[in-house]
Amino acid sequence: MSYFTYPLRYFIKRKRYDMIVGWQQFYALNFAFYCRLFSVKKRNRVIVCNFTYKQKNGIVGKIYRKYFNYIMKSKHIDAYHVLSKEYAREMATEFNIPIDRFIVTQFGTPDRYEEWHSLENPVDYEYVLSIGRSNRDFDFLAEVWRDERLSGYKLLVLSDTWKPTSALPDNVVHIKNVTGDRSFSYFSHALASIVPIASGNICSGDTVLLNSMMMKVPVIITEPSTLAEMYISDGVNGICVNKDAHKAAEIISSALENKQEIARLGDNARKSYLEHYTRESMGAAIGNHLHM
Repeated sequence: MSYFTYPLRYFIKRKRYDMIVGWQQFYALNFAFYCRLFSVKKRNRVIVCNFTYKQKNGIVGKIYRKYFNYIMKSKHIDAYHVLSKEYAREMATEFNIPIDRFIVTQFGTPDRYEEWHSLENPVDYEYVLSIGRSNRDFDFLAEVWRDERLSGYKLLVLSDTWKPTSALPDNVVHIKNVTGDRSFSYFSHALASIVPIASGNICSGDTVLLNSMMMKVPVIITEPSTLAEMYISDGVNGICVNKDAHKAAEIISSALENKQEIARLGDNARKSYLEHYTRESMGAAIGNHLHM
């Protein structure tokens, strides 16, 4: 309900503002919804940050689609911020709006290295981390971990929404009750962090990826994905693998066995993060577009 009630307060006071930037996309979307619904004169420049649209099923999906279409066909939104050029092209086609209404930048997170680095190890063994909720293919990752070459490495999957489709191998630990702040210590002590993406054209996993890079943890991502497109240069600051379980196991096990290579990837990940992917970097990138 706050998605609708919160922006209504600003719609009523809209004459006070020249520019409105919605970090939470539904605040900006619903501000524009009210503007069109009540046929008011356009007087605000409105930017929707972190825009994403995911089709829903059934009657709810039809209503959801009409709701988005009603807003995006209006004159009241000036730009949509997305995290991938490919996603911008897809959304421009999906809603038949000009591609130049999309701002494409990387995501950014606050640098918490010093704070997280001092956190105690949550477990008493070495592990590879995979964490998340939406758009994750943890079943693929479990299949990868059945490979004999990874039998000596524990995989921790932190997800309170994943429901495995088959019994997990002994070296995969599924933790359902660790979310939010309690997950931070897991980033600090992981050997590597893996983000297995289900649908490659949906923007997701950015925060987990960047938190791993922030902590000098080597990142492994599946491709194609927006993460591979926007953040990772394979073999430079991370590793990209196709969703072939046998081949992925070969690449991952080879990397984990080479401690010098793991350290190099972690250092480069941290360097890339500081140069391009902090919250300050994201703000500057969006700000440059807003003042053009």
